[in-house]
Amino acid sequence: SGRVAGDREHAIGAQGVDVSPDGGVAAIIVNSDTKNEGNVSFLNLRTGDVRTGSGGHHGGYKTKYEAVGVTFTPDGRSVVTVGNDSRLLIWDVATASMRTAPAE
Repeated sequence: SGRVAGDREHAIGAQGVDVSPDGGVAAIIVNSDTKNEGNVSFLNLRTGDVRTGSGGHHGGYKTKYEAVGVTFTPDGRSVVTVGNDSRLLIWDVATASMRTAPAE
């Protein structure tokens, strides 16, 4: 039907969104002014479940911590984010946790 299970609404308010190669998961950038942190949330487009990562991009003020780009790897198992903190982060989609920060 092309609808999220349960027809739930999800406020995005994000800098970027990408959909997994199989169309089952959306990766959504979530920037928090209260935590000075930029992370990624994973919305399961079939069930409506959301998992949010933590400990991502960070800095002393808004333009330094924001995550500004997101993309899935071709296999759909990881997501790469880039932030204004000059870091590139790799996230595990299944656990919503950071795999590694290959560039700082």
